[in-house]
Amino acid sequence: MLRPEQVEDYAQRCAAAFDDLELGILLDIARRIANANYMTEGAQWQAERAQALGASRKHLAERMEQLMADAAPQVAAIFAQAMLEAEEQDNRFYRAAWQPEPEGIGTSAVAQQLAQSGYRRTMNTLYNLTQTRALMGNHNLPVAVQEQLGRLLDQGHLSVASGAFSYDQVVRRSIKELAASGVDAITYPSGHTDKLETVVLRAMRTGINQTAMDISQHNAESMDVDVMELTAHGGARTGDGKADFTNHSWWQGKLVSLSGQPGYLTLDDIGYGDVRGFAGANCRHNWHPFWPGVSKPAYTQETLDEYNRPKFPYNGQLLTEEQADRRQRALERQIRRWKREYVLAKETNQADLQSAAAGRLAAARGRLADFLQQTGRHKQQLRETVPGFGRSEASSAVWAARRLQAEQNNAILIENLRTAGNLPQKAQIHLTPKELDLAELSFDDTHVNQERQHHISEAQAKEFIQQAAISVTVWNGRFERYYSQNGVAYVDLLKKEIRTAYGKAEYDASTQALMEALEQNGLFREY
Repeated sequence: MLRPEQVEDYAQRCAAAFDDLELGILLDIARRIANANYMTEGAQWQAERAQALGASRKHLAERMEQLMADAAPQVAAIFAQAMLEAEEQDNRFYRAAWQPEPEGIGTSAVAQQLAQSGYRRTMNTLYNLTQTRALMGNHNLPVAVQEQLGRLLDQGHLSVASGAFSYDQVVRRSIKELAASGVDAITYPSGHTDKLETVVLRAMRTGINQTAMDISQHNAESMDVDVMELTAHGGARTGDGKADFTNHSWWQGKLVSLSGQPGYLTLDDIGYGDVRGFAGANCRHNWHPFWPGVSKPAYTQETLDEYNRPKFPYNGQLLTEEQADRRQRALERQIRRWKREYVLAKETNQADLQSAAAGRLAAARGRLADFLQQTGRHKQQLRETVPGFGRSEASSAVWAARRLQAEQNNAILIENLRTAGNLPQKAQIHLTPKELDLAELSFDDTHVNQERQHHISEAQAKEFIQQAAISVTVWNGRFERYYSQNGVAYVDLLKKEIRTAYGKAEYDASTQALMEALEQNGLFREY
């Protein structure tokens, strides 16, 4: 027996062996999208498109063959560890009931055969996925990926040829779509497409759980055990809501008789052998031996009710385990999405998109950290992992996110200053004042002192410029205004002349409000 959380953990670890395949496919698609010549037309475009698809197909075949060979030993080791864990879990129930333990996997030929068969069955599921031929009308990975690449190429060609988008916009749009959706793995006759990440995890979850269930059943039958207790977990599927095998919430945690004894659930009741029932596709329920009158039930009705009770506080609400798990997985998917976008943008030299992805990644991490802090749930690092996003990328992304956050903060600050000082919308506000060679500047004393009566010397005006907290470009770049604590100077950049200057005693209401905003934000420098 494996507990539901153990099934998930082992499945995640096995599925991680195939992460490199997804990254390799995504990078290959991104490179071909970035290298495409979208300005070609007609037959030439079709020829280039066909060449890109053919090269992609060859690359994919090589990647899949190599990956299957590389992943097999890693998956086999995790699979074996899972079966040994399942055996130990079962043995605890035998010992608790003062029953002899069944023969272990290490010496039982049948148990070894079941474990090997389960492993091969699981790997064959993924091997079949990589075949070019259609199975049951489905388009498998090679065809699905070709269709995905072809669709993105055609979208890009149409967008550029029509003038609706530029080349860079097409590449950016395609990368964002790839990062958000992942790799197409299977397209069904209905038109529904499963993603590679989903298919691999489902195969591993199902294969590991079914194999552990088979071994547990074999051991029970070899020890003349007829009653099994089903495991339970929060968020179990409910099917159509009726008391039948599709409603896992109805039968979980109960007792089932392998022989169909009255008073217990039967194998038919729980959908044994049906893809929708017990240990079917994506099911994490398992079972362990139970001796009526001797064993203590692992689940009471209160325990089962607790699974569905709202108990995780989040943003003023209480979430059930199912709701909390769904929310956490959604947040983890967002983190993986922005990591993928960061890696793909880096591969295709889209610096702005890479920086934006870093910022969104930081925000997604913040949302997950807040969720975990509020609910008291644990971080699942493996579910956030994306190949190609290692320590170097993580460090670069952090710095990029900080730069982006600083830019965003500065943009907000600039607009606050614009509002406070009633500055023109077209004015460019520089938090680092524009540098000038003061020695080159002349001083319009006639305008400053004789006409305007500001009583400011040339030395004072230049001091205002030197001590300015900000400068503001106006009049289509001709004039630069310098704002300091003690005064303001306007410079005619075309004439290299200080056109006017005045001290703080003459600040009007708008300038005074601007000064207060500058002081509140700590922008005045010490001299």
